[in-house]
Formats: sequence, C-alpha cells, structure tokens
Amino acid sequence: MEDIELSNESLSSLGGAANEDEREPEPEPYNDNSIEVTNDGLIIHRYYFPSFKSKQLRWEDIEWVKVGDETNMHWFHVRASGLSYYRNGLWIWWNAKTRLVNKERGTWGLRKMDDIRSTSMLVKLRGSRLVAGAYVKYPTVAAPIISEALDRNHLHNE
Repeated sequence: MEDIELSNESLSSLGGAANEDEREPEPEPYNDNSIEVTNDGLIIHRYYFPSFKSKQLRWEDIEWVKVGDETNMHWFHVRASGLSYYRNGLWIWWNAKTRLVNKERGTWGLRKMDDIRSTSMLVKLRGSRLVAGAYVKYPTVAAPIISEALDRNHLHNE
C-alpha cells in the first residue's frame, strides 16, 4: 500500500488540520485613512493638533465604542477638530477632519446632522473623562470589525 502525504492545504480543504494548535483567523483589517483597526487596538489619525500625529488606543484600555447613530450626537457636540462637551461630564476630542462641510458634490455647504452622526465614532477610555472622536468613512463596515475585536479581547461594547 502506498503512503499518501497530505499538505496543510489538503487537510484544511477536507475539514481537518495538520497542526493541532491552528490559530483563529485574524480579523479583517480596517483602514480608511481616518481610523485604523489593528490587533493591538484602534489608531486615530490626525488626532493631535497642530502636529496631526496619530493616537493609539489599546483594546484593554477601551471602555466602549459607539459608531454612527449610536453616538446620539447633536450640532453642539461636533467640531472640525478639538474639544467639545458630550454629556454626563464627558468631553470629546475630535481628530482633524472637515466633517461639517459638504464638498463631495462640488458645492460647498454644511452637511446634514444625520450624515455627520452616521460617519462619526466615539471611543471612551477606562478611567478617563475624555472621549476620542473620529470620522469613519464606512461605519457599517467598521462597526462589526471593532465589535468583534472588543469581544475577542474579553471586553464588552456598551
């Protein structure tokens, strides 16, 4: 009888694995040039003014993340960048992004509040009164990836 050698690819296609300690697949990365999801946490680009350096937020330091309509924001919560009051003693520090101005259609003007809210993300760090705020280009794509990463790191998303 002939010996048959199977590769990892062959075994995985048959539903088996050659290596017992195969790891779970890494989550799909998300990067829209404003925020980036990594294995270690979230990176908010253009966070600090005037240097426009990025801010790294580790998963274990994050208390909650709200994306899109979950943010429940109004006009007085939003800034192009910098500090604004949120609620319950929390403050938002927004990354630099022209989130208030609609320039995509070739006409300049203010965006509708629903559009601004739907493309915003708030990140609350444990033990901090400061909430990191950022623009999210594709919130319906980013939200489940962020939620999965929080769950994977044994944290809960409120």
